Amino acid sequence: MVKTKLLFDKCCKTFNLRSVSRSTALITSVIVLVICSVTRLGKLEFLELALFDLMMRSRGETELDSRITVVGITESDLQTWQQSTFSDLLLAQLLARLQQYRPAVIGLDIYRDIPQPPGTTKLLQQLEADNVIAIYNIDSDSSADPALKVPLERRGFRNFLLDPDGKIRRSLMAFGQGERPMYSLALQVSAVYLNALDRIKIEPGYLKLGSTIFPRLQPDSGGYQRSPSDSGVQTILNYRSPERAARQLSFTRVLDGDFPLDWIKGKVILIGYSAPSKKDIFSTPFNVEEMPGVMIQAQMVSQILSTVLDRRPLFKSLPQWSEDLWVLLWSATGAILVWRIKHPLTLGFSLLATLGTVFGASFLSFLGAIWLPAIPAIASLIVTAGVISAYKTFYNSRIDELTGLGNRQQAIELLEQAIGKAKIPAIAVLSLDIARFKTIEDSMGRSMSDKLLILVSKRLQNCIRSQDKLARTGVAEFSLALFSLKDRADASQIASRIQQELAQVFNLKGQEIAISTSVGIAFYRLGQNITAEELLRNSHIARQRARILGKDRYAVFSTAMYSETLAQWQLENDLLQAIDHQEFQLYYQPIIDLRNDRLVGFEALVRWISPTRGLVTPGEFISLAESTGAIVPLGNWILDEACRQMKQWHQQFDLQRELTISINLSSHQLDPDLVERVALILAENQLIAPCLKLEITESATLENVEEAIALLQQLKALGVKLSIDDFGTGYSSLSYLQQFCADTIKIDRSFICEIESNKNRAIVDIIITLAHKLDMDVIAEGIETESDRAILQSLNCEYGQGYLFAKPLQSENATQLLAQQFTTNKLSSSSSH
Repeated sequence: MVKTKLLFDKCCKTFNLRSVSRSTALITSVIVLVICSVTRLGKLEFLELALFDLMMRSRGETELDSRITVVGITESDLQTWQQSTFSDLLLAQLLARLQQYRPAVIGLDIYRDIPQPPGTTKLLQQLEADNVIAIYNIDSDSSADPALKVPLERRGFRNFLLDPDGKIRRSLMAFGQGERPMYSLALQVSAVYLNALDRIKIEPGYLKLGSTIFPRLQPDSGGYQRSPSDSGVQTILNYRSPERAARQLSFTRVLDGDFPLDWIKGKVILIGYSAPSKKDIFSTPFNVEEMPGVMIQAQMVSQILSTVLDRRPLFKSLPQWSEDLWVLLWSATGAILVWRIKHPLTLGFSLLATLGTVFGASFLSFLGAIWLPAIPAIASLIVTAGVISAYKTFYNSRIDELTGLGNRQQAIELLEQAIGKAKIPAIAVLSLDIARFKTIEDSMGRSMSDKLLILVSKRLQNCIRSQDKLARTGVAEFSLALFSLKDRADASQIASRIQQELAQVFNLKGQEIAISTSVGIAFYRLGQNITAEELLRNSHIARQRARILGKDRYAVFSTAMYSETLAQWQLENDLLQAIDHQEFQLYYQPIIDLRNDRLVGFEALVRWISPTRGLVTPGEFISLAESTGAIVPLGNWILDEACRQMKQWHQQFDLQRELTISINLSSHQLDPDLVERVALILAENQLIAPCLKLEITESATLENVEEAIALLQQLKALGVKLSIDDFGTGYSSLSYLQQFCADTIKIDRSFICEIESNKNRAIVDIIITLAHKLDMDVIAEGIETESDRAILQSLNCEYGQGYLFAKPLQSENATQLLAQQFTTNKLSSSSSH
């Protein structure tokens, strides 16, 4: 088993199976040991012999052995001569007729325990011929057997060997040694044909006929697991198909002379019963029909002659250690396939292909007369695949396949065991993750990012003590349990050491990669009522706080952090339910033409009217909606609701296209479906495109500028107005500004609220001048005083919005404002508030 395990470890190293543990090698070794033991006990022999028969029948046709002719006594012969057992006279006449044509040798495969007169004397005379070999029964009374009248060198026994399933696959050629060896009829007939009757020699390990060696069949050869006490020189029959072993003639045809001369002259002639009623028939690998005993003798003679004259190989088998290695090879292959292949369908096809390979290799060996047992190999492959699959499921439930570290489940189990002890020193749990790992993975690819994670795990293992436990608990997340801490400062020192170690550049195939990490620390105190799950959760909360603090920072958990996290989670949960329950409402803030105080449009602003929280402003929930993905359905609702309201105002006041509705878009809404969605909403509300103005912040387009520009140009092609919101507060790229094809620039309120300062006034002046140079108009946000308006008017700013004109209004109040400003089909000239 030790050699097996070492060989399996070498296979694992060859295939780069880092995650295959010693336990897997041990499992495979045990399976191979069990399969080989079961094979030794003969429990698989029945299946192996059945497979032997299948391969024997599947071989191509061999040439007819024209050296042998079988004279069979058929049912027709028995009826013609009206004898159930041929008399000695008829057999004597048959022998006499055959001798007329000078055969090389005649083998009489008919027992004569008692004389069958008439003609006994004539039969004995025929048996005296030098080329006649008579069969005798080694278990009969020798005095009653006429064959004993034949000299010993012209007698041969018939002792067919039956396998456990009753079939004949082996030939017993001889047994005994020294002065009185005994030879089979087939061996004696072959020796006479070869003029080698005096050159048969039995040695302990083989039989020698002339210069040709016939090795003894060993007890464990091929698929056999026979008793070592089986005596004699046995060989495995390399069968020809039943029609190809010999030419066949009936008794009557021979007596009538109805046969070609060359079928007899110089040939081996075998005489025996072929009539089924004589029950001298046996089962062979060819299961179509049972084979007469005389035909099996022909098979045996053909094999001996083919071995000596044609160099046709005898069946051989490999040494037992080679067969064990063969079984190990496929057991290891099954383990490797299951461990490496993740997709079930691919694994299934691979295992089927491997099973086919085992059978194919065995069959090719069989064609070369080497019996390579397939059943133990197949059994080992199937059992190993099943056991390793179950072990892999268990292994992967606790071990991370990529790094070989424990996973979240194992980390929790270790913490539970430590917390459950009666007395335990302080425990610290560190949780860390790699910042922007998704970006690294997208840019480098999965393979390279996996290698980065492996390198990170190795560096982490170098930073910890032997008693500490490291686990991979997320895609780019690791957790570290520190045991036997002297004080809390130890955990902080380890966190700092980890961040310093990971801050060093990683080199992957010549490419340098720098990463940053955030670390959260949570402590367990003796007697504290906390579970392993909660302890791990606390370290995650602290890690989130560290991320907020900045790059490569760590934070220690406090109960206040948990309260904040819980409140944030509750807000997130309420937000998701608010979308389903339609708890949102649009407010509308007027946009005024600063040149004549006319109302030119509204900006739609969303408010959350929570039944438990009351009025929730966008600053409290918009960023959360973006992080959870809820901004997309919420944005779609805002777009639809604002256009529906605009349609209602158009119908109520018969407005023209001068009145616009401005709607803010999140970066998450900038997807290829946006153009189609906007076109559909405009059509459903029968709203002309210029009445809709979409506001996009500068930062919303930065992630993929080229795609954002293409999308904005498609929106522009619909006739929709575009506005760059909060201009000046984000990253402004003048090279892209004109490509955004915007109609309006909105100056952020942060510049307007202090516009009286020379610096802010200069910045606003530059923005307005730039916009006009690019054929864009300008809206100033946050106008609160008449002084602000006067300055903006002096700078030629076209539009403004702010508390000076009106706060965001509910739809009813906005409708009242429209009623004051508009008469039928005309804008009112009044600008008072």
